[in-house]
Amino acid sequence: MSSQFTQRRESRGAAFQYLYAWSVNQPANLGADLELFFGHLEKPRDYYTFAEELIRLHEQAGIAYVSAPVFGRPDVAEAAQLGIVAAGKPAAIDKVRPVFEAIGRKTWVMGEDPKQANAAKIGGNMMIAMAIEAMAEATVIAEQNGLKPEAFFDVVLGTLFGGSRVYDNYSAKLLKGDFEPGFTLRLGLKDVGLAVAAGQSAKNATPMLQALHARMTEAAGEFAGQDRYE
Repeated sequence: MSSQFTQRRESRGAAFQYLYAWSVNQPANLGADLELFFGHLEKPRDYYTFAEELIRLHEQAGIAYVSAPVFGRPDVAEAAQLGIVAAGKPAAIDKVRPVFEAIGRKTWVMGEDPKQANAAKIGGNMMIAMAIEAMAEATVIAEQNGLKPEAFFDVVLGTLFGGSRVYDNYSAKLLKGDFEPGFTLRLGLKDVGLAVAAGQSAKNATPMLQALHARMTEAAGEFAGQDRYE
């Protein structure tokens, strides 16, 4: 495999499934086909196009394809507590379920079309980015009116968003002034960009998403080299 294969961040979930399939079946041509596919990508493709092409390659090789992106930061992965969203034929999912059980706390099956798992991942990442932006802007409004952020978040976490991991975790970081990134702005912008592309491909209006994407694009230019996000 070329180094370009490993550099494709968009392929990490698909590559995991590919390597598993390779170890079981060792098809003659799939490796070369995938290396060609990844090696000639000049820019990241949206998840839907990506999934369609991987499905086609696996079908040609006679291998079932399961898409299984995950939710969870590195510390969650180390604790084998990832949330896994999977989609594919039931028999194929059952075949790799022991792997999911080894790395995750729960697996949610989205359907039989691998793109359905991709849609869940895109939507979830988009909501995380929007939640971070919402917390930041709400904190500004609170402070400008003499309201301490601690008091504000005590209210919203005790009423509106109690039990939300995203709001619990990121509000705590915000209150502590802990802006050390666990996930870079560049990758966050990539995730939001994938959501924008998904909306455009479905010809759906996503005005809030478009505004967030524009803001993150501006921040990426302003803070180039610092790469802060979460």
